[in-house]
Amino acid sequence: MLNKALRIQDISTLYALRTFIRDLHCQLLELHKANNEREPFILYRGQQMATSDFNKLRASEGGLLSINSFLSTSKNENVALVYAGNTNIDVNETATLFRIIITSVQRSNVPIARVAALSQFDEENEYLFSMGSVFRIQKLESLSNGIECIHLQLTSDHDPQLSHMTSYLRQKFHGRYDLTSLGRLMWEIGNLKKAEEFYLLAMEKETVPMNIASLHNQMGVIYDDIGNHLQALEHYEKALTMKQSYLPSDDPSFAALLSNIGLNYQNLGNKNRALTYLKQALAIAGKMSKPNPEILGSIHNNIAGILDEQGQYDEALQHYREGLQHRLAYLPSTHPDIAVSYSDIGFLYIEQEHYEEALSTLKKCLEIQQNSLPPDHPSLVVTYNHMTLGLSKLERYEEAFEIGTKALDIAIRTLGDEHEQTQCLQAMLEMISNEL
Repeated sequence: MLNKALRIQDISTLYALRTFIRDLHCQLLELHKANNEREPFILYRGQQMATSDFNKLRASEGGLLSINSFLSTSKNENVALVYAGNTNIDVNETATLFRIIITSVQRSNVPIARVAALSQFDEENEYLFSMGSVFRIQKLESLSNGIECIHLQLTSDHDPQLSHMTSYLRQKFHGRYDLTSLGRLMWEIGNLKKAEEFYLLAMEKETVPMNIASLHNQMGVIYDDIGNHLQALEHYEKALTMKQSYLPSDDPSFAALLSNIGLNYQNLGNKNRALTYLKQALAIAGKMSKPNPEILGSIHNNIAGILDEQGQYDEALQHYREGLQHRLAYLPSTHPDIAVSYSDIGFLYIEQEHYEEALSTLKKCLEIQQNSLPPDHPSLVVTYNHMTLGLSKLERYEEAFEIGTKALDIAIRTLGDEHEQTQCLQAMLEMISNEL
């Protein structure tokens, strides 16, 4: 039940099992510390994998693979081959053998424990990895028995790509592991309902005024994303009132809040008021003793969005590019926020009728999103929507209909039938279908 919940991201079950998860991880950590194996060795894991997932791994050769569940492996290759099964049984499944090189147990940044003595089947010589193991995909090869072998190497804390991402995430969550951080994580992966649930729980327990103000700000972001802009504004105004009671008007923390309020007024159709708030936010962010590229990137992007809507495309493009440069300065190159910048720039090119350039930019966006977001993340709806529009302008209607259908499927699942974006997609697909 636990591993299934981890695989499908059943957050309610994981939250209910949080004490058990912590206890299991701690036990593995103790066994890991007691392990005195010094020489390199190889572990194996056989499994049937969806062919679509296997193809994603094939396309990611040389990159990193993160496992979000407890991972059972064996030193016995024959045992793993039994679990790999037969590829010929189902064309939608691929018989897969993971071959994992462990150079040093003690250098691993995730607990690995030999649990054969605790297993019902000690002949399997089982090793168990805790959650969060990260591997480098070295190569893939087809074996003579029809099984696909994926060669992995366990990464260390010194892996440059992993270190960059870990450092960024620690900074992002400020080292906190509480309901607020859990809510933020749910928002990051696009699970807006769960984000709202955890923020509301956090608000019930919080007593520090500035933390409550931050929670109101985050709730505003959630409701803006859901499309409930008036409810979002209520939370932003509560956050602003609380901050104004405790902080000077030029405190750096106002920058992000004012930027969010500006974006909210843009969503409500009040562009002039939106620009007023965004310019206030930019003025505060620009005076910070240590510039915050995350906030600056967001503000420039929001200003660009308004200028874009007003038809001031050249000035909008300048702000979009400034926002992208700020994001590239502090984010890993595969971060979803960088994809957002490419998405916005791609849509602007569509408005300028530069359709080929638009599709090229949107493909960069999609590549990042497919490698960094869940397959049903709402951001994919926006990207697919833009691509559908660009393809239809080029009269490539079959491609447009195929991608637009993907967008609609995700929109219905994540945003609902009544969401404005869902309804716009339905209308666009009807027009495209008339051209087929």
